[in-house]
Amino acid sequence: MHPNHVDLYAGLYGLALVPESFDLGHGAVISRTYAHFMAPFMMAFAPAPPRKPHPGPWKAAKGGIYIDITVELFFPAITSIQQLDRMNTVWWIVALMRLHANNAISVPIISSERFASIPAIEQEPHLWPMEIHTPRLFPEGSDARSMDIPELEWLRDNWYEAATLLSKEDFSLAFQAVDSSIWNHSPALGLVAVWGALESPFGVLLRAYSRPHMWN
Repeated sequence: MHPNHVDLYAGLYGLALVPESFDLGHGAVISRTYAHFMAPFMMAFAPAPPRKPHPGPWKAAKGGIYIDITVELFFPAITSIQQLDRMNTVWWIVALMRLHANNAISVPIISSERFASIPAIEQEPHLWPMEIHTPRLFPEGSDARSMDIPELEWLRDNWYEAATLLSKEDFSLAFQAVDSSIWNHSPALGLVAVWGALESPFGVLLRAYSRPHMWN
């Protein structure tokens, strides 16, 4: 199953949606849900045979990733953006949410089925891990941050049309650098990445104003 050909249900973390659901236009809908995403660390102690799992015993290591999915972003198979494939379109929508609402929002997992329906269906869902980074430059609190109607209306009015900006290489690079900087463990390195990306679209102006001016 390829994510470009099926309905996608993106599970969002770090967000408390104020309305029960909200229509984002072009078939996309954001709504409340619940799922617990678990990624415990495991260790095996012998090499795996070709195309087979590592033989036992396996031992659990301390730590891991444990995330509560509280919001579901539905992205139908009939909707696409020229500049992006469908997985990256989900990233684009969530990145705009981080930019406009708060940087605590992430999308750790994308499903081929509604999260609420998975326990009752017979077929196995396809689950694609996405943003499962552990460092975060601005650690979020224990409570998810809310996203209310005005912020959702801004997202609805901008996500589809604004994607045309991504066809401009300088803008795309700068936007990705700003968005990805939150996953950096070091503020200094995050700032260097952002500054390097911003230098590309604004470098001509910066160099022009940094040169000495000759006045008659």
